[in-house]
Amino acid sequence: MRSSGIVNPEQLAILTTVLDDICITAGVAPQSDARDDIAAMLLDLYQDGHRSSDQYRAAVNPTLIKAIVASPHDRNETSLQNTFCAAAALMGNTPRRGSCGS
Repeated sequence: MRSSGIVNPEQLAILTTVLDDICITAGVAPQSDARDDIAAMLLDLYQDGHRSSDQYRAAVNPTLIKAIVASPHDRNETSLQNTFCAAAALMGNTPRRGSCGS
């Protein structure tokens, strides 16, 4: 079940802690496009009903994080769509951001 998208302060703290942990582990810079992409992925997981740090960590594929960090980020809509399509495929989920095509 998709949530309303409103993140309460407790959930925001959990999301921030998980984001910080993932980024530190992967060596992602604090003000980087890769961090923004990882944050967007975590918010998408929140929308899908994840609520605990364990759920977020279990859903985030380390291979995907490496791919996000290694890929160039030109911040256009197409590159973001491709990132989310890759994330969905690696996590075994149906993409919710845009159409991935076939």
